[in-house]
Amino acid sequence: MMWRFLLLPLTLLLLSACATGVGDSADVWVAKEYSGGRQCEEDFAPPDTRELLEGKGIRVRETATEPMPVCMACGICPAYAARHFARIHQDDADKAKEADFSPAEPPQ
Repeated sequence: MMWRFLLLPLTLLLLSACATGVGDSADVWVAKEYSGGRQCEEDFAPPDTRELLEGKGIRVRETATEPMPVCMACGICPAYAARHFARIHQDDADKAKEADFSPAEPPQ
């Protein structure tokens, strides 16, 4: 019978912890745009964002990629374009800036 009285407060506590993103307050998002290759001529292998940043001693929590539009003209337009995001510890923001990553809003 006692557990019924504890169930509601515990449920509310868990829900509020999820809503506030406990543990994420020390993280920031950074991003960098990549493009390369040529339509109809060559492919472009984009860098692995996590590998690139961790190689510079940056603690990466999460990565994401948002494709960007490219034109289709052969030999002129890039074959690849995207914005690469990483959620990192805020203490590593200066290191990310040295790697040409800029502060960013979280990806969609």
